[in-house]
Amino acid sequence: MENVEIPDEIIDLVNETLEYGIATGAKFVGIEIGSKERQIKDKYLIALTRRLGEKNYKSDIGSGHFYITLDSADNSQ
Repeated sequence: MENVEIPDEIIDLVNETLEYGIATGAKFVGIEIGSKERQIKDKYLIALTRRLGEKNYKSDIGSGHFYITLDSADNSQ
């Protein structure tokens, strides 16, 4: 499996989404999958899942979205 470099703009989008979800008390957040602005291209999903898993976040893919569960993570980062 090749190592995919995640662009800073995608990392920033995920961080912004996580911060918003944590601040509002959400149980999960979702980011649309696609090639437009503020969407995640599918080629980054495996690398993102792995990176988020290292921080104890669980993620899932469904209905054209990349979902991240917040209630199982260590949010004290």
